[in-house]
Amino acid sequence: MCKKMKVALVIFLVIASSASLAREFTQNGNSMSPTIDHGESVEVGIVSAFFYEPKRWDIVIFSNPNGQMNGLIGRIVGMPNEKIFIDESGLHINSRLMLLPKKMRKAGIHYLPPNKTMASALYKNNREYQTGSSEFFILGDNSFAARDSRFFGPVHRDEIANKVENR
Repeated sequence: MCKKMKVALVIFLVIASSASLAREFTQNGNSMSPTIDHGESVEVGIVSAFFYEPKRWDIVIFSNPNGQMNGLIGRIVGMPNEKIFIDESGLHINSRLMLLPKKMRKAGIHYLPPNKTMASALYKNNREYQTGSSEFFILGDNSFAARDSRFFGPVHRDEIANKVENR
């Protein structure tokens, strides 16, 4: 093997091995049940975070926009510059009812508005949300246990660490 090929192989192996470096997070609570249960660990890539482009339905690690908690786990349902509305029939994006992916439907995931999950005067009516140019709407798969974008609003891209890689 020539010297240039050996160098290229070593560089490739270093990059490949560093890309697999991951940080482990443990789910605290039932906000992502049945997808991720309380106490279950997930892995998030460290190096791959620099190249991650969020996509709808990705499960991600993010920080609460209010700065109260770090390392929250949720699912991206709303992309930048979208209007999100949730009612008893489900999730609406830009006035269209979204069909959840088959795997989510089979698991029984159904997003509900806050007024159906909490007895509070604050959440009497359903609310429409608007994401900005760098914002995402993130929900927990368990509407009854999740404190998510329904309560604290859209999440800025800078607050999203990376996609969950292994469950």
